[in-house]
Amino acid sequence: MRCNFFIASQLSLVDLQSKLVTAINILEDFQSVTFPTAIQTSVIFVVHKEEGEPTQNSVLLNVTLGDNALINNYAIQINFQEAARGIKSVTSFNGLIIANPGELKFTLSNANTGTVLGTYSIMIVPATAIGITTNTATAHPTQDTPQEV
Repeated sequence: MRCNFFIASQLSLVDLQSKLVTAINILEDFQSVTFPTAIQTSVIFVVHKEEGEPTQNSVLLNVTLGDNALINNYAIQINFQEAARGIKSVTSFNGLIIANPGELKFTLSNANTGTVLGTYSIMIVPATAIGITTNTATAHPTQDTPQEV
């Protein structure tokens, strides 16, 4: 099995008639003012069957944070029987809990062989670490000095 497309976005849409997938707001980094925080994420991938592989297969989607601290893992069944061009899969997380800043990594692997098929990473950072600051305006009143005429 091989993966030729793997991405994470904030939202995804699937057209029911054409089965086309649209990724909205592709994630490159995520900023939060507080931790823990929850993020809405869709992971989209396309896998293709290799010669000699069974039509029924499965992949594992592991979600880790930082030094490979496992947040969760998901087994996804793949059926290549009716797929001439590969299988598209969309996995949505409506509230993925992120305990602290770090690298959020999605890893897709073949469940039978353990072979890594693809990875996608985003950085989770505190909001102030990427330049978001609070501006406080200080009033500097001016005084009109009376002028003699």
